[in-house]
Amino acid sequence: MTLQLPKFIMKRGDTYAVRYSIPKRFQAVVGRKEIVRSLGTNCLSEAIALRNDAIGEIEQELTARLEMGDMRCVSSNG
Repeated sequence: MTLQLPKFIMKRGDTYAVRYSIPKRFQAVVGRKEIVRSLGTNCLSEAIALRNDAIGEIEQELTARLEMGDMRCVSSNG
């Protein structure tokens, strides 16, 4: 039986990460469809607690880069 992970959370090896899908209208500017960032934990309950902050940081970074018109510095690993 496979465990279904909560929305936006994925597992990379033993560590959980957050996966953020970039809105279609920005994908051409950003140059990718998603951003994946490690949450730095192997504990699912911790990953769930960290998820919203990680997504908020990604969204703030994307917004700032879009306002500046420069997507080169958007990183996948924070």
